[in-house]
Amino acid sequence: MATLNGKVAWITGAGSGIGQAGAVELAKAGAAVVISGRRAEALEETRKLVSAAGGVVEKLPLDVADKKQVAHAAKELLDREPNPTREEIKEALAGNLCRCTGYVKIFEAVELAAARMRGEPSLPQRESVFGYE
Repeated sequence: MATLNGKVAWITGAGSGIGQAGAVELAKAGAAVVISGRRAEALEETRKLVSAAGGVVEKLPLDVADKKQVAHAAKELLDREPNPTREEIKEALAGNLCRCTGYVKIFEAVELAAARMRGEPSLPQRESVFGYE
């Protein structure tokens, strides 16, 4: 199995089922795991399983359908890395086991939040496949 040392996986729905199993397996592969979900007691069980597997784990309880809770969780992560690169954001979200079709808007939201936390009014324009955004 490829090693995930130095990578961070943020898993939503980590309190049970495939989210819980994914958190344990990603930790076994070497990733630091951030686990999120609505039920704090279920996340605690997952935290114990990940720790027992030798993994580094952090709990961020939240309901991904609640924008304020997601923003708060993202801020907690940005407080630790206030100027993430696009690659660092991708790495942090790479283990997210949601059913999203893409992460471009999520990447952009994290970049915008980081810029505003640094006191910058907006993000610089980036070149996209369609030209400048």
